[in-house]
Amino acid sequence: MIHFKNIFIMFTFLIATLSCKKGETGPKGDEGPRGPQGITGNADVIMYSYNGPISMTLGTDLLLSNITKERIDSSLVLAYYIPASYSSNWYPIPGLGGYGTSVQYQTIYDIHPSTGNKYVFALRLFNPGFTAYNGSTVVFNKVKVILATASSIVPGGRRAGDPSALDLSDYHAVMKYFNLTE
Repeated sequence: MIHFKNIFIMFTFLIATLSCKKGETGPKGDEGPRGPQGITGNADVIMYSYNGPISMTLGTDLLLSNITKERIDSSLVLAYYIPASYSSNWYPIPGLGGYGTSVQYQTIYDIHPSTGNKYVFALRLFNPGFTAYNGSTVVFNKVKVILATASSIVPGGRRAGDPSALDLSDYHAVMKYFNLTE
């Protein structure tokens, strides 16, 4: 009896599933209300790409050209590399790197001016404890450095503009300032 009941339930679901079909597409509905204007975005991003092999025992210097001090001072800098040992993996700089499951080195960088509108991205290797690197030659297949210029500089951690006009103790004033709705 229980066996017949299970077969009946499965048969019912099978019939229900097979009898379903996609219906015709209905008419297009009315356009909804337009939302509020968002904050102005920023697409001022530069990526410097360096193809290897880039071999080093202590580090290497990479040139960032056509860049101003103002841009460096107002940009987020992100850097990544692909080691020769793992040709499909990107690793962040600064960060740990190595071969297999062991950490062999640590990468760091600094950026300092060169001549004209050029800066040097100084990539350096250290042992994981920040002692001088004393391992074998490290080879990177690629390095990329990304500069994303800030669309606004926030003095004191507040949004740029006239933060003195904003009363942070007034809930409604804060909502209005950031164009938020309840």
